[in-house]
Amino acid sequence: MVTLHIAALAGDDPSEAQRVVDAFAAADAVDRPWHRGYPAAVVRVLATHGWDGDPELCFLGRDADGTVAAAGWAVLPTRDNLNAALVGVRVVPAHRGKGVGSAFVEHLERVAAAEGRTRFFSGGPESDAGRRFAEAHGYAVASVGMTRRVDLGGVSAEAVQAAFDEAEPHAREYELVRLAGPLPTELMEAYVEAVSAINDAPLDDLDVDDEVFDGDRVRAYEQGQLLSGHRLYRVLARHRDTGAVAGHTVVAVEAERRTWGTSTTRPSSARIVATGSGCCSRPT
Repeated sequence: MVTLHIAALAGDDPSEAQRVVDAFAAADAVDRPWHRGYPAAVVRVLATHGWDGDPELCFLGRDADGTVAAAGWAVLPTRDNLNAALVGVRVVPAHRGKGVGSAFVEHLERVAAAEGRTRFFSGGPESDAGRRFAEAHGYAVASVGMTRRVDLGGVSAEAVQAAFDEAEPHAREYELVRLAGPLPTELMEAYVEAVSAINDAPLDDLDVDDEVFDGDRVRAYEQGQLLSGHRLYRVLARHRDTGAVAGHTVVAVEAERRTWGTSTTRPSSARIVATGSGCCSRPT
């Protein structure tokens, strides 16, 4: 029987956040070695502010000797999907096969259930072992996405120009608006409408409600990026006559690792899945 002490992360303790980072890095070295990992500052922001205003409940699991064996989280949305929870756990490889992951998932589900959540979702890197683990806990694969990485150093200016020239004849009614930092207030209404269009996207077998977007949520996202030490850059495709935003791309550049950026692209007609794994749902 595994002995595992699970405790909530002390969000104001940098050493605790670093332990989460170390646990993730150890798991990633086996499960997804291409992943660049998370700085401790980002973990602290997720635990205290969240991605866009909903703090994540982060936990560390230690064995009887006090060694960190796993780290996990539970996200409880407050704007939509109020009966749902996204839970996840990463187990340090040396501690796998001992029931650590099972104990952690059960703990996260109890935490979420105590907050009235009745639908559980999870996700992780694609693997046979990961699927078997999820299925053993009553989850079924509902959607599969992927992570794409682009090495901009290998993209020539000529290739970029060629792509632009190909698209330009079809987009003459639109202009590209390039923005750095927070979104100007006068663009917020049109921007929120474009962001909300992600709800038109196929969900495969995921049973989730539409996401609710408004100006406060956009500002909360921007604040989270700022607190994480990221610089925000946006490009909007805006209709010249009506001012409607047809689509947008956001790039968040890390201040500490300036060669890395995270991009989110949301056209107004479909969702682009770029989460890098299978998403599982568990009915209750």
